[in-house]
Amino acid sequence: MLREIAALLAIRGENVFRVRAFENGADAIAGVPDLDDRVRNGTLTSIPGVGKALAEIVSELVREGRSKAYDEITAETPATLVAVMRIPGLGPKRTATLFKELGITSLGELEYAVRENRLVTLPGFGLKTQEKILAGLAFLSGNAGRFRLFEALPFAEKLASQLRTLPNVARLEIAGDLRRRLEIVTEAVFVVSCENPENVVSPPVAEGTLPVRLVAVKDDRFGTALLRETGTDAHLAALVARGLDLSSPAREEAEIYSRLALPFIAPELRESGREVGLAARGALPELVVESDVRGLFHLHTTWSDGRATLEELLRAIETLGYGYAGISEHSPSAAYAGGLTSERLVAQRREIDSLRSRFPNLTIFHGTESDIHPDGSLDFPEESLASLDFVIASVHGALRLSREEQTERLVRAVRNPRVTLLGHATARLLLSRKGIDVDLPRVLAAAGEAGTGVELNASPFRLDLDWRFGEEARAAGVFTSINPDAHSLDDLGFVKWGVAMARKAGFSKGDVLNCGDAAAVSTKLAALRARA
Repeated sequence: MLREIAALLAIRGENVFRVRAFENGADAIAGVPDLDDRVRNGTLTSIPGVGKALAEIVSELVREGRSKAYDEITAETPATLVAVMRIPGLGPKRTATLFKELGITSLGELEYAVRENRLVTLPGFGLKTQEKILAGLAFLSGNAGRFRLFEALPFAEKLASQLRTLPNVARLEIAGDLRRRLEIVTEAVFVVSCENPENVVSPPVAEGTLPVRLVAVKDDRFGTALLRETGTDAHLAALVARGLDLSSPAREEAEIYSRLALPFIAPELRESGREVGLAARGALPELVVESDVRGLFHLHTTWSDGRATLEELLRAIETLGYGYAGISEHSPSAAYAGGLTSERLVAQRREIDSLRSRFPNLTIFHGTESDIHPDGSLDFPEESLASLDFVIASVHGALRLSREEQTERLVRAVRNPRVTLLGHATARLLLSRKGIDVDLPRVLAAAGEAGTGVELNASPFRLDLDWRFGEEARAAGVFTSINPDAHSLDDLGFVKWGVAMARKAGFSKGDVLNCGDAAAVSTKLAALRARA
């Protein structure tokens, strides 16, 4: 606790002698074996380096397990900044800059800011510092015991390809939460068929990496084992209620579903058990696939906080085979991200117009990602919004409003006829920030009534809209758009993670705006603008 106080004082730029007093005091008491006795006897100040003020804090900590001094400083400077300060390449001064300039208070927020290229223009930072910070973050995240999908799945797929080459392996598939494409996982489960399953053991993995579990069976039981290990318990229980016998062998999962008079149920849908009832009624959705996505929205360039120029980004999107691109820089309130003023928005439109002839096969839509103010209003004047092809309205600040205030804020935003899509609805950052407290079903209902969409933000740090609200979104008649929220050319590949979440949400391509071709999307956007 004393070391944290010292660190937080350093971040705040407090007197260096006061900082050192806490550091020295922490060192002094670290090796004291009879601390309780010294507190009881009032002899703490006899320890070299422990003065009267420090002795009072130590006594309070020992007796009550808390410290008023610690509470006071963390009320002004979050204690989570201590973890940020310990990242290689940082320290008190740089951490203070991150806190004051970007409002960063946690490791997750720091990682997202690095991924969005927001640190390079800060005083005392640069590209090499940013890269060093990212490497430090990657090291720490591997020890948390929980892993984001985009980190875990490539690891599991690489290991699976290696294991399939072993002479005793007939078949091997990834199962468990990874196969169901949960956004957060704790292990990689593999089902393997082989001649001698009793001899199979799970391979060792390095400390801090994803735990691995192998389930080995004879090939005639491969389908049964794959179904069981993919789960969930609720899905299996619903199948058992229809007559599933998990002791009965099957080489393929499809055999099992067929015996139960059911169509094959995609792994992404196997969660609550309700999907079994839908399958029995022939009401399973035809899930969207990555090739259904025809164009991209929510794209940032060097006009705001992206790493690629507008032309570079358009060239990459064209090369990937997409038919349209929706450029949407940040708005004025996002000064930390180079948000555009109304004047710069006009200037960007001129550059877009000048580039159209170079991309005859690419339709370019000009939009914005406008901040939603705490009162639900948008961050651009009406005349600026009216000039745009689309508007993504997103929450980036005032994250600690009450549930009622946040809900009213988003309801007002989605009812604004200038808003095309609500961006990353809960503002969550996976494994680092829960997101705003909001009555999302109420927001979805308001969006459906207004004809406004809700994006599925494909950034693997967000994956928001949460797939768990897919059923409510569809019931409310809300369309979505699978958006990469790209800040670099590499981020265009985020689409696959968004598609995985869209499939979990039960979305078909008809539910997804950017599964339409350029002409259909142009017509849809025009209709949405006509509401105003």
